[in-house]
Amino acid sequence: MRIICFLLLLISNGAFAQQFEKDSATLIGITQALVDAIAPGDTAVWIRYLHPDCIYTAEDGTVKRKPDLIKELQPLPAGYVGNIKVTQPHVLAFGNTYIVNYVADENLDLYQQHIHTQYIEIQTYLKNGDQFQLAASEIFELFADPTPAAVPLATLQKYTGTYHLSPEVTYTITLQGNQLMGQRNGRAAVQLIPETENVFYIKGQRGRKIFVQDAATKTSLLIDRRNGNDLVWKK
Repeated sequence: MRIICFLLLLISNGAFAQQFEKDSATLIGITQALVDAIAPGDTAVWIRYLHPDCIYTAEDGTVKRKPDLIKELQPLPAGYVGNIKVTQPHVLAFGNTYIVNYVADENLDLYQQHIHTQYIEIQTYLKNGDQFQLAASEIFELFADPTPAAVPLATLQKYTGTYHLSPEVTYTITLQGNQLMGQRNGRAAVQLIPETENVFYIKGQRGRKIFVQDAATKTSLLIDRRNGNDLVWKK
């Protein structure tokens, strides 16, 4: 009896694995069809696969419903040529609920200038029989560092010194060769890469370090800007 139960379990697991593999391929195909429909503004594909109560969270935080998405889906304007490829897909199944996580790799030629952007998108599909519909989706842009700017060594030298957030909390700027380094007390030093002559960033981080001079006091300031919030360090 135990042997029979074990064999039935193996058969059941094998059947589930085959069905999951089939469903995964179907979902990746649907997802690619949806992004393929963006450039030509093909609303029929989106009408077919969007659940009536679909919730879509855009990269700017805007929450949209199915009518909103269908209404704004328009062909790319003249001078725009682009495509999106579904890459690095991962699929999870929980009963009739499926999660698809992937990187949307977008290439856009804008009046003969090329723009490459990648997004992470997390989608929730509901399965009804053999049909899938997209019930929820959230997308956000993957961060990419800007091209470093060339800044004269003499300008970098002016930024060196110790800046204070409080008497106990300091941020020290030094030069190592032609590289500007920043170090908060108690932490490791990191390279500050120039975006412009006075705006710097740390590789892989969205924040900015901005060197300015207070017009009234002539005090040198280091502004630590993150998501619209400024911390001001005084030299």
